[in-house]
Amino acid sequence: MTKENGITINWERSLERGVTYCVVRKKGQDIPKTEKDGEHIKDDINETLYQDNEVAPGSYYSYAVFTKRMGIYSTLIGKSELYIAGVSNVRYEQNGKVIRISWTLPRNSSGATISRLFNGKSEVLTNNAQTSYEDSNVEYNNSYIYTIQANYINLSSSTGVVSDTIKPTKIIDPFDISIVKIQDNRYKVSWDILYNDIDLHVLVDKKNVKSIK
Repeated sequence: MTKENGITINWERSLERGVTYCVVRKKGQDIPKTEKDGEHIKDDINETLYQDNEVAPGSYYSYAVFTKRMGIYSTLIGKSELYIAGVSNVRYEQNGKVIRISWTLPRNSSGATISRLFNGKSEVLTNNAQTSYEDSNVEYNNSYIYTIQANYINLSSSTGVVSDTIKPTKIIDPFDISIVKIQDNRYKVSWDILYNDIDLHVLVDKKNVKSIK
């Protein structure tokens, strides 16, 4: 099976005593036919699992595992794997009503497909983003699910999909408050907020005394 950092190969343990294992790899979908038909990436091991991290995303690799006893190799156990890596270092930034998504593409990928799910409707925003994308078609306090999938040339499908839910909210810059005493136990409170469509709550001693649209 494939993982983000390589391909894991595992096999059943032989019932024969005194054997070790040899893992042979070839690039492509043709499984090695003999122990000489490919690269020995691990030899004389006793484990029944091997993690191959020396692989490039978007490529097929074929493996064969041979038992080995006194220098003689057995018949093979073989399989082919397609290694796909997803994007990494995904970051989200909000600038007003704009959501900016950035990421790092894996090796050998041609770009990324960005999709968005909102109100049960899924749409593809772009098929060839490189390292970032800006979505300006959003509204405050709505939840959007973004999906980022790395693309590979000559591959119709892939794994390694990254998905996150983003809910943009209105960001209020720092503002000033002024308080003027009118008479005993009575004050006038004012502020210089320049935004519309926000809710204000006036608290006195941590208690909400006034809510204003």
